[in-house]
Amino acid sequence: MSVDGEELTFVKDPAGRICAERVGPFIDWLWETGANPSAYQVICFDATSGQVRFKPIKAVLRHDHDGPLFEIKTTYGRSVRVTGEHSVFVADADGKPVLKRGDEVRPGDLLVAPGRLPLSQPAPAQLDLLQAFLALDEALDTDLVVRGIGVEAWYKATVRAEYADAPQMVEPRVTIPPDVGNLLKAQRQALGLSQADICEAVGIRQPVTYYAWEKGSGRPALDHFLRYVDLLGINRQTVLSQVTVGNSRLDHIWNTQYRAAPANRVRNYVTLSQLRDADLTLLGDNICLTPRHYADQGVPRYLPIDESLMLLLGFFVAEGSLSQRNGVRLSIGKRNEALVPELTEAIKRVFGLEPTWYAAADGRAHELRILNRVVTAVFRLLFGFDGVHAESKHIPDLVFNVDQSMQIAFLRGYFLGDGTLSTRAMSFTTTSELLANQLMYLLAAHGVTASLSQREPTGQPSGLIRGKPVITRRTAFHVTVSGRGAMTTLALIWQDHQRAPDVRSWLATDAGHGGPHAATPLRGDLLGLAVRSVHQTPASKRKVYDFSVEGDENFIAGVGGIALHNTDADVDGSHIRTLLLTMFFRYMESLIEKGHLYIAQPPLYLVKKGKDQRYAYSDAEKDRLVKEMGSDSGNLVVQRYKGLGEMNPEQLWSTTEPGEPPYCKLTIEGARRLIAPSTC
Repeated sequence: MSVDGEELTFVKDPAGRICAERVGPFIDWLWETGANPSAYQVICFDATSGQVRFKPIKAVLRHDHDGPLFEIKTTYGRSVRVTGEHSVFVADADGKPVLKRGDEVRPGDLLVAPGRLPLSQPAPAQLDLLQAFLALDEALDTDLVVRGIGVEAWYKATVRAEYADAPQMVEPRVTIPPDVGNLLKAQRQALGLSQADICEAVGIRQPVTYYAWEKGSGRPALDHFLRYVDLLGINRQTVLSQVTVGNSRLDHIWNTQYRAAPANRVRNYVTLSQLRDADLTLLGDNICLTPRHYADQGVPRYLPIDESLMLLLGFFVAEGSLSQRNGVRLSIGKRNEALVPELTEAIKRVFGLEPTWYAAADGRAHELRILNRVVTAVFRLLFGFDGVHAESKHIPDLVFNVDQSMQIAFLRGYFLGDGTLSTRAMSFTTTSELLANQLMYLLAAHGVTASLSQREPTGQPSGLIRGKPVITRRTAFHVTVSGRGAMTTLALIWQDHQRAPDVRSWLATDAGHGGPHAATPLRGDLLGLAVRSVHQTPASKRKVYDFSVEGDENFIAGVGGIALHNTDADVDGSHIRTLLLTMFFRYMESLIEKGHLYIAQPPLYLVKKGKDQRYAYSDAEKDRLVKEMGSDSGNLVVQRYKGLGEMNPEQLWSTTEPGEPPYCKLTIEGARRLIAPSTC
């Protein structure tokens, strides 16, 4: 099944993180960067059990497509755009997923879709801001400062490394009391050692050095002192128990002269741009990040990943905006003023900062602001640098990598900002198509099948605000949840809404029989959704895309999630070849007898590493090439071909050039063996 590149799916990266991805850009990125597709997993399902799961990607496919696509729309507003010549999954009379060509799907068919998705997992305890910001490198276009004793330790380690060949600066120093000094002097005189022998053995230049040690006016480096003791034949442990081993010369300077001034080599602050990944361990945990000129507005290196953070992220998606100048702003209207104390406490818990309340005049919405560039950078990090405008807002990937209780906290924050509640349903409203799509997937992670609808802008005023007409200029998307089971599952989200008592009263009444269900339960995690319409639509670009998944050969993608089939190249190609050979064998046998008919088999795989490109004509040959070219290499790409249409003309000619293998002449006996007996 080849799909439009803009369809949404979910993959797991090599670190096991779940990420929402557009199919086309993700596969393009794999191809352009040379990343290994097998290091990633895509969401798919087991056709036998119906279990929805993640499995490794065997290969990624993309090819040119100039014709239209078929957009299949189902109940609950789910949809997908596919090519017509391949198969999708529909449910048969027994509820079993079976294949049907995309251009043969008709209204009334039950399209197979996931009813529950594995889009949650145990959350990491905290987010390392320092590591995350360093990974952004130049993309982080704000100047932050790292402060704390960990920074001092990093500076000191850097200076010590510069003096690695100068032990007199970095080694501990020994303070020698008078009785030990007298012992050293007496033993030296008794042995009658020459000054030259002593200096050479100990590693010093002048006799005055060890004279000073014996008098207690000099503090030898520990290594020099031990050499002197060994030379004199005195027991080390006996002497060490009587002396004091203290700071090195560098440590002595830092302890007596250090003031953390800008002129010092060692300070308790450093700009983030000066650091590298290798510095993370030395810096340790006892540091914070601050704006350049506000040292007292520090944010801890580690942010807790908890329900407070999820609440803030959810409310920000609904009512938030940000800028470098004005920070993170949460718009507070009359209906959510009661949430301000909870939001304030969440900000203090997560960031350790007190937000600022800005009361508006003339009926405008109030604002709760966090005027801190570190916090602004955190939100830009989580949402992407272009995801803070209403039409481009989306759910950050972090939300799909936490447990379900935290996801509920996120949904609650979003609902209390942009949600509505009626007696029997709740809905979320947004002008972001991506956000609406992600909400449907997120709700499916809780076993809730949400419905998507949209309202196109009319260009006409729909009301007045402060005496001015309100004109909707963008498409509005509504994600709606209804039904007793779903509303009960999501009760923690709507329980604080002013209309919550009405919903509780309805849930407390006896349930009626209800009308027909729009979704038909199938095996495992799967549902059957009735097809409402099928129509042709242009592709978003000239290429369409596919995943090949080991064993399952399917994946989940589209609006809300649709089960898609990956056509097996071997099966289709073999079938087409048999039909063509049957025609030649029955009606043009003389062409075969005279040796005019050839079979050319294009490759199944392209294995690419840098500029080295090799073709494989079987799975075994592909596995051999992967091993030979380095399966552990991150820039090894395996591209799976489903047929001739997958290849560019130049590739097709170079792999099936007449007279070159695998180009073979067909004989009558060969044709008999290849044609199935039932077709002869």
